[in-house]
Order: sequence, then C-alpha cells, then structure tokens
Amino acid sequence: MASPHKFLVSYTIKDQAHSTEVLSEAESLTPDQALFHLQGLHGDCLPGDITVVEVKPISHPGKPEPLAEPNVQL
Repeated sequence: MASPHKFLVSYTIKDQAHSTEVLSEAESLTPDQALFHLQGLHGDCLPGDITVVEVKPISHPGKPEPLAEPNVQL
C-alpha cells in the first residue's frame, strides 16, 4: 500500500491567516476537497467564514530535500 500524500493547506477565517497539513490517499487535493476537510476541522465556523483556500503538495513526507552542491572553483 502506498504511503499517504501530504499537502499544506493555507486559508483564511474571518481575515485571519491559517494553515494546516492534510494527509490523503489521493495523489492530488483540490481546494474544494480541502475546504470540506477544513469545515470539519472548524465546525464552529459559519459557511463562508473559510475563504482563500490554497493547496500545495509537500513532496516526500519525512524525507529531507537534497542540499544544493556548493559552487567550488578550482
């Protein structure tokens, strides 16, 4: 079984910026799917309180990004 995919979801609630990480079995996550998750997370919010939902994949969960090679001149 494949490991879950991790996404960074950024959003606003009443003009306050928030973000959270979301795990999904799917390879992609749409803003509408993220909004559904956020509505469950913030059950006390009214419809329309959560706006500006942006989703960015987080590549290789738990695996650090490779470091750039130093620019060495001989």
